Amino acid sequence: MMWNKSIDVYWCPLGGKTTADMKRISTVSEMLWFEPEPVLKHIVQERDKHVAFLKCPAMVDLYKNVFMVRSPMDITLSIARDDKGNCVVREHSQLPTFMHDFIVHRDSIQNSRFPMISISICYLMYTKKSLEIEVMHPSLSAHISTGLRGVNLICGKYDISKWIRPLEMAFEVHDDTERIEIKRGDPLYYFRLNTDKKINFIRKQLNELEPVIHIMDSCLSVKSFVQGNSMEKNYKLAKPLIERNKDKLFDKKCPFGFGK
Repeated sequence: MMWNKSIDVYWCPLGGKTTADMKRISTVSEMLWFEPEPVLKHIVQERDKHVAFLKCPAMVDLYKNVFMVRSPMDITLSIARDDKGNCVVREHSQLPTFMHDFIVHRDSIQNSRFPMISISICYLMYTKKSLEIEVMHPSLSAHISTGLRGVNLICGKYDISKWIRPLEMAFEVHDDTERIEIKRGDPLYYFRLNTDKKINFIRKQLNELEPVIHIMDSCLSVKSFVQGNSMEKNYKLAKPLIERNKDKLFDKKCPFGFGK
């Protein structure tokens, strides 16, 4: 049946640490953010279609629905130490407001041996049917910026039909003596959508997504009040809110798949 061969994934480019920032910056993210790019296609472009591991069915199956997120801008970060030995993060490529809008220095809220940073270059994704998304290191990209080789990407996974929150890049810095230099177009991370079905990406604009943004804000806020939850407990908390808004979240379609 035609309607069983693909799954719709709604997505929107976002930038900024808060909803207010995202709304203010949406005109920039709409223009600069790249579309999700199939990693298998990217591998061929960097090498060629005859590369040996692309003939391995185990590898091809693993990367079938893996996509790449590229940096929409140049970013240069450095880490220094103040008089008390605390980390201070600075950005050198963008306007001074970039640090306030996009960079989260997590040392004050995380217990880690290494400095932790998030870059709020975000992709919001959600779907009607259960679908798990998984953030992955961009390990098969040949042109990863030199600065990214000294960081450890923090990966994770969750069901984008049951928990609506943006993807972002979070990482530990293993060598804080080197600047982290990222160029526009550099791979930041991969994400896998755990299904054998074809992914049909449906792009949305932020001004179309008020109910989705409301759910997103709720999901992001929960951890400040109920800490240490498993994802299954989070899904149960979010379920009533998602159910109440379901009619507003998805495009209306013919139930028989006509018009595709």
